[in-house]
Amino acid sequence: TFTVNLFQSLEEELVRGPVLRLVSLPLWQALSRGRLQLELHALPALAKHWKNLLRKENKASKLPDYQLPMQRPEIAFIPNLITEFLEVLGNTVEAAPAPEGDAMAVDGGVVLVKGRTSYCERFLALLVDLLSQLPTRRFVRTLLDDRAVLVRVKLVPLYRHPDAALYRQLVDLMQFYMSFPINDHTGSPLNEDEVTAEHYEKVCQLQRLLYKHWPPLKELALSNCGSIEKREVLKRALGALPAAELRHMVVGQLRLVAEDDEWSNVPAFLME
Repeated sequence: TFTVNLFQSLEEELVRGPVLRLVSLPLWQALSRGRLQLELHALPALAKHWKNLLRKENKASKLPDYQLPMQRPEIAFIPNLITEFLEVLGNTVEAAPAPEGDAMAVDGGVVLVKGRTSYCERFLALLVDLLSQLPTRRFVRTLLDDRAVLVRVKLVPLYRHPDAALYRQLVDLMQFYMSFPINDHTGSPLNEDEVTAEHYEKVCQLQRLLYKHWPPLKELALSNCGSIEKREVLKRALGALPAAELRHMVVGQLRLVAEDDEWSNVPAFLME
């Protein structure tokens, strides 16, 4: 609650400076290497700032009290919260009986652990706040996308539990803001044509990859965009790949998931 209140109080000068340091460019030190390269390639102006940041980092590394970026609270705060959230998220549902006083709802012998479920709901509310404000959205949305947080929150048993209505509502709200049509770095709204062009560019990138590196999927590579963008078509084609090949495509080529991600060997996660 304290953290949520902080990010809801950016109009306060005493709060704004320290809080925005938590969501500034150095936050991208937590991005996977592949995603960072893709983002900087697409944003040349930001790449210059990143080079300056690395130069300063290199000078600082020679000082005796130097700390690695991910050891500094102002850089590691948000990534560590995300990691903790994902750990708790996987333990919100237990087989009955739950510890006395902590069971919130029972469905078919499965209980929601009240404290953990409430924590996940509060954290999703925090993510919604971060995504709904441009000063905090700018670098955080990319980190959330890199960690595939939206995919993960939908794959856990909690999302399917009939008594987790509030959780699902918050997930829907997060999805709305994750895909909100706005340029994260300029604040300019994206019109329908720009959103469509951005979407089909991603589809075309996938088709070029399939055509060049995946002969068994060449038919998919040569399909029209309207066909390949359909979920059932993609799921059927990718589902036919062996797990190791699917991992190579998603992790090694598309760089959608980090190599060391513990979910990188879960086919259902990679397909999403």
